[in-house]
Amino acid sequence: MNNLSIGVSHMLIPGIYPKMGYGYSTLSASLDRNNLSVFQAHCLETSLLFDKSLFKLVRGRFVRNACHYVSIGLIGAPEFRLQFSGNSATFNRYEASGLLGFSFTHVAKNRGRSAMSRTQQLDVFVRRGFTPTASLQYNEQMLAYRRFEVGVQLRFTFHQVNSFVPQRSRRR
Repeated sequence: MNNLSIGVSHMLIPGIYPKMGYGYSTLSASLDRNNLSVFQAHCLETSLLFDKSLFKLVRGRFVRNACHYVSIGLIGAPEFRLQFSGNSATFNRYEASGLLGFSFTHVAKNRGRSAMSRTQQLDVFVRRGFTPTASLQYNEQMLAYRRFEVGVQLRFTFHQVNSFVPQRSRRR
C-alpha cells in the first residue's frame, strides 16, 4: 500500500497541532499469478499531533549572521480517515490509526523578520492501523489490510512575528 498526503495544521498550544488534510492511497494486490489488481482511494484525514521536545543537539551556533539550533522531539498522534472514493467493496469507509516517532527541528533566528517566522521539522514515524483500511475476498476467504507504515514527513511551520519597535512618525 502506498500513501501520499498533504495537510494544514494550526498550533493550539505549544506542542499540540490539530491537522486536516487530503490523502491518496493505492493498494496493489496480486490474487492470481497473472492478475495484478490496483485499487485507488481518496480520503479526508484528521489528526491531533503531540510534539514534545526532548533535548537540543546544537545549542545556538552563530553562522552567517543567524543563530541556529537543532532539537530532537517525540511525536505521537491519533488519526482518523474518511475515504470518500474508491472501490467501496475494497476500501472501508472509516479508518483509525496511531502515529509514533521522532521529530528533528531546525530553527534559525536573526534580526530579520523573514528568518524569525519559519521553522523546518523532519519527522520519522511508524503508523499502525487499529481498523482495517481495505478488505478483499479471495477463495471464500476475507483478507483484511491494516495500515503499517514507516515514513518521513516534512513540516514547515510559519510563525506570526510582531515588531514591537516603535515606528518613526513621518514628517509632512
